[in-house]
Amino acid sequence: MQKKIMILGGTGLLGKCLIKTCQINKQKYVTVGRNNCDINLDLTNKSLVEEMLHEYPCQIIINATGLTSLLECEENYKKCFKINAKIVDNFINSKLSKNYKFIQISTDQVYKGKENIPNKENSKIKLNNNYAKTKYAAEKICLKNKNSLIIRTNFTGIKKNDIKTFYEWTLDVLKENKYVNLFDDAFNSTIDVYSASEFILKLALKNAEGIFNLGSSDFISKKEFILKVAKELNLKFENYSTTSIDIIKPKRSKNLGLDITKISDFLKLKMPNSKTVIKNLVRGKIN
Repeated sequence: MQKKIMILGGTGLLGKCLIKTCQINKQKYVTVGRNNCDINLDLTNKSLVEEMLHEYPCQIIINATGLTSLLECEENYKKCFKINAKIVDNFINSKLSKNYKFIQISTDQVYKGKENIPNKENSKIKLNNNYAKTKYAAEKICLKNKNSLIIRTNFTGIKKNDIKTFYEWTLDVLKENKYVNLFDDAFNSTIDVYSASEFILKLALKNAEGIFNLGSSDFISKKEFILKVAKELNLKFENYSTTSIDIIKPKRSKNLGLDITKISDFLKLKMPNSKTVIKNLVRGKIN
């Protein structure tokens, strides 16, 4: 019998893409969120969550919710913790938690990071901001349930709302030829949301447990990422200066490249490199 998936945060960037991925794979799913989902409710309310779990049983729950604005997280820690960790606690400590696998979408920002060395799942942790602190708190809650799955990742794509993603910001800068500072000391293994949703679904259906990194097979600086996007779009962009990410707040780790050996071995698949990731973003659709 096919397992049914519950997607928490069905109106967000990842949630929308997970829906499309499920549809392409003819996978049963239901979405949950505050508004415009199959089930509309406040996920921070534990009693409402318990009622929903009784009424809509699912075998896999993917948590694609989150307060991702680093600035807002710094300004309102209570709200940040409530969204990024309290929701997780409501599901992990539910009376029905043994009936489903819970998948937490975490972040690469929990890593301390060493220069030129990709972070493995057991690499050192350093929590530089409230976003990282609350995401890591959610991870610790998840680990109370041995059947849970934590995916540390950095994805981007087209969200189309008031808060722009890194890729949307990049497009605005390039197409309007805005003068910007580009960071050559901040490294990530950013992956397109289309590929991320496909790999998350594969991990879910293969019953993966524990912590997995999910990202591109290489890691590049934010500066290099933007210039590669410009090249893919056939745009000449020279209206920038090169500087350090230390100039911006809140503080974040610089070397957040991901070692993706574990996920690649588990799924027996190659992760896309940054060139493929950028091609996927420019194409703007699931493979």
